[in-house]
Amino acid sequence: MRKLHKLLFLLSLPLLLEVLVACCKCDVIDPMSPFYSNCALTLVNLDHSGPALQEASSSDIVKTAYGIRLEVERRENTCEVSPQSSLFIASAMAYTCQCDPLFRFQPINFISEVTITTVNDFDAAFPAGADISSLFSVFSSVNYTPVSDYFPSPNKYVENLDQQSSENRYDLLLTTPPTIGENHQFTVTLTLSDGRILSETTTPIKFI
Repeated sequence: MRKLHKLLFLLSLPLLLEVLVACCKCDVIDPMSPFYSNCALTLVNLDHSGPALQEASSSDIVKTAYGIRLEVERRENTCEVSPQSSLFIASAMAYTCQCDPLFRFQPINFISEVTITTVNDFDAAFPAGADISSLFSVFSSVNYTPVSDYFPSPNKYVENLDQQSSENRYDLLLTTPPTIGENHQFTVTLTLSDGRILSETTTPIKFI
């Protein structure tokens, strides 16, 4: 029985050591902030016809209650895929160590410009392919800021790189509805400070 206990202890020793190392990180504050890169863009149609702003559950949206959510995928350091971490460490962090953020990520590159173009004819002044960024405002809490005033954002520090975190998404609300047609799509283009371009097009919607 002793030999069995000794064998089990030796087999579990690597896990115990990694758990200990992983948890020790919770007590160490790195004075140097790590960096992140803006890597990819996802667009979600929004509907604020109800009591709260929410992701659209249908392609039919009231034209005075439309918005676009920009979800920016951010990765630590560069946009290249990070190597897989140890399964033991991942398990330790998931089940043993619940650490509060001890630092903020600072950008290697930042969003210098956001442009929204209409895929379809929008109104007499904005035919298909026109830049309609001026017709959208960035919504934050209770504030509405014109897109051109909100970006660039060179000092965008974040504590969480999760794409679903509110720190990594922007809600752009349409302030002037279209007067031509019902079916619409919009292309959002992010120009980054390092010259890269992130661009996506919304799924089709029908304004009602």
